[in-house]
Amino acid sequence: MITLTLPASLRPLADGRKTLQLAAATLDEAFRRLDETAPLIRPQVLDEAGGLRPFVGLFVNGEQIGALADAPAALAPGSQLMLVLAVAGG
Repeated sequence: MITLTLPASLRPLADGRKTLQLAAATLDEAFRRLDETAPLIRPQVLDEAGGLRPFVGLFVNGEQIGALADAPAALAPGSQLMLVLAVAGG
């Protein structure tokens, strides 16, 4: 199991939960499990091609991932994922 921490703005799409426990061994599998658990989140963080949207930060065990291609191939049990959304405005 891995733990995915959601920013406050995405929690309403996951029934108000701050964290989700997902059975996943890879990042791709984690996003598939996320679809099963909270299907409205994935379109908010991934574009149509499956890449991270420009305003989304993804951290794997405390290290920022710039692109999904740069992510580790495997996730160890107990891995921590965190999504961070940039705030913009004028």
